[in-house]
Amino acid sequence: MFGGNYYGQPYFGQGYAVTLANPLPDVLVWHVAVDWNADGVYDEDEGARLLGMRSERGRESIFDDPMVGTCDLTLQNADRRYDSWYTSSPLYPNIRPGRKVQVSCDLRGIRYFVFTGRLQQPDASNIKAAGAEPAG
Repeated sequence: MFGGNYYGQPYFGQGYAVTLANPLPDVLVWHVAVDWNADGVYDEDEGARLLGMRSERGRESIFDDPMVGTCDLTLQNADRRYDSWYTSSPLYPNIRPGRKVQVSCDLRGIRYFVFTGRLQQPDASNIKAAGAEPAG
């Protein structure tokens, strides 16, 4: 966190005295729980690998019908953990569409659930860019 940004504001330089006894009060801790083996239990928290997230849900106004929610996640994948064609991945062969995923964040000791849904097929362009080619 040192020297980073927090919603466009620098962590330091605004009067914060950051210590273990006085942590930043408004830092979000993100969680991405995935049921990789489809047994109904969220196996691992992939939140430490989260680089970005975009979520849409709800409705535009009180007069509109609610829309189906979507959530796009960008995860650090330099080790090819999420490459469904990489047999050395610890998640292989469980990287499949339809796996349950739940995105949440903790703020001041309270967990807020942002999205619950199912995985779609990973973006193949990212897999190709990492050097993996689908077996064919």
